[in-house]
Amino acid sequence: MTQALQIQNNKRFATVKELPSLYPHAGITEASIRWIRFNNTSDFNQCIRKMGRRILIDIDAFENWLDGNTETGR
Repeated sequence: MTQALQIQNNKRFATVKELPSLYPHAGITEASIRWIRFNNTSDFNQCIRKMGRRILIDIDAFENWLDGNTETGR
């Protein structure tokens, strides 16, 4: 299992490839993360940090985004 990259101020980051492995039961895929990012849905860009060509996702911001954008089943 991959570990998230930790940077200053205890921020946790993961690459687009690593993120799905952190949530194995959520059905999140690398393709779904890329789709959300490129279609700019629901302010997902607040979770993104770019370092050169590398895209990192702030895990805490992603979890907050996920909590705010979860659809309720009917």
